[in-house]
Amino acid sequence: MAAQACRTVRVRQACQALASYLREAPIVGDFGRVFREASFPPMDTLVIQTGLRTGDLASVLYELGEAHMRQAVTSAQALQDILADAVLLVVGLLVAAIVLGGYVPLFQAYGRLG
Repeated sequence: MAAQACRTVRVRQACQALASYLREAPIVGDFGRVFREASFPPMDTLVIQTGLRTGDLASVLYELGEAHMRQAVTSAQALQDILADAVLLVVGLLVAAIVLGGYVPLFQAYGRLG
């Protein structure tokens, strides 16, 4: 279960840093250094410290990983929506250029006739 919790890169790095820190000094309770080195946001730090206090670190890390995965999926979906609109705009401009490119010679020909 703890391996599943370490799916995102940030959480995986934090798990490795936390494990090495606990191997070096298991009695010292200053985990702030570990979280700062792993570039954790303050809310994630608070969640992990709560998990350490309650003894339920595996499920806390799993939920934290799930939250980060949901955030990544939401960001990817937003980017996909923006890119779809941009591609639609580019294709529309391309079609408009082709249509105008076809009509300009016709208008020039009509101008020579009249």
